[in-house]
Formats: sequence, C-alpha cells, structure tokens
Amino acid sequence: FLFPLAILPALGMSLILNSSLPGVGFFRALYFLPSVAAVVGTALIWRWLYTPTVGYINYTLTTVTNWLGVADPEIEWLSDPRVVLFSMVLLSAWQVVGYNIVLFLAGLQGIPRTLYEAAKIDGANGWQRFRNVTLPMLAPTTFFVLITTLITGLQVFNEPYALFPSIPIPENATTLVYYLYQQGFTRFNFGYASAIAWVLF
Repeated sequence: FLFPLAILPALGMSLILNSSLPGVGFFRALYFLPSVAAVVGTALIWRWLYTPTVGYINYTLTTVTNWLGVADPEIEWLSDPRVVLFSMVLLSAWQVVGYNIVLFLAGLQGIPRTLYEAAKIDGANGWQRFRNVTLPMLAPTTFFVLITTLITGLQVFNEPYALFPSIPIPENATTLVYYLYQQGFTRFNFGYASAIAWVLF
C-alpha cells in the first residue's frame, strides 16, 4: 500500500509544483512540512483524527455518505483488524510524500528544456511528452524514491508505538522494527532480536 500512496501523489504534486503557477514556493514548503514534523506528535494527532466518534475522518465520511444516501461505514480505524494496517500506511505515506515530492521536483528540474521543445516541434501532445520524455528522464530519481520509500516502510516503528498506547497492539499493526523492540526490550530475547536486526539490515 505504501508505494502507490507515497509515490504516485508525490509525482503528481511535483509535476504541478514544477510549473510557474503563482504561490508555488509556498506550496513547496507546505507539502514538505509533514516530513520534518515530529513523528510522535503527528501520530498523536492522527490517533485523534482516527477516533470513531469524534474524529474528523469518520465525521467527513458520515457527512459524505449521508449526502449520497448510502449507509454510514462507521470505520474503527485503530481496532478493526481489516483497516489497522491501512491506517498506519496512510499515516506513513502522509509523512513521506513531502520528501518524495522534493526528490521528484529535483529530478524534473534536471530535465533539459530542449527535450520538451524538440518533442513539441515534433507534434507531441502533453501526455506524449510526459510518457516519452519525463518518465524516461525521471527513471534514476524514481528508482531512488522507490528504494528510500521501501527503506522507510521497513523501518516503521513510531507509528504503531504512538497510535496504539495499550499493550499488546493489534497483530496487524506489528511491524518488523516493532517486533524487534518487543523481542529485545519487552521479552528480553536479545539473541532473537539481534537476528531480526541483522535480517532487517
């Protein structure tokens, strides 16, 4: 789940932020803010947003479903085993998407404008320029973004630790690093925890 949620929106936003729209500098800083915000603090805010009774996410879903005339889903974001993992992935993607935007933006600004001008002279439309110029030239950046997003996904610890204050946390929310923490610092299986750390490395 983390790859499409953290990479595709980042690519789309970087394409928009690479344009000459007014106020682009402000939005570049705004979208990078989640990447530098304190993880525990943001996790506590998201825990409040995920609250089924007073959280804004369920409030918005209820408003939309009432407007559409369909049944209210009443999602238990942090207790339903079917959506617990998605809740953590959504928080992680929100935090990493700003960093990915900056990387894609740097890659886009490194593409020579002459390639776009040549493609335009040859009669390529916007989609063809994106498919035949932008995507191939962004391949090294995309590879780097994929690797850093994978590493970020494997190192998730603060999200389950802060989202679920009660121990034990839901089984679906146990990440590799949290499992390492449990084995090493709760159950004191230091040898097993060291083996997990080696595999993670």
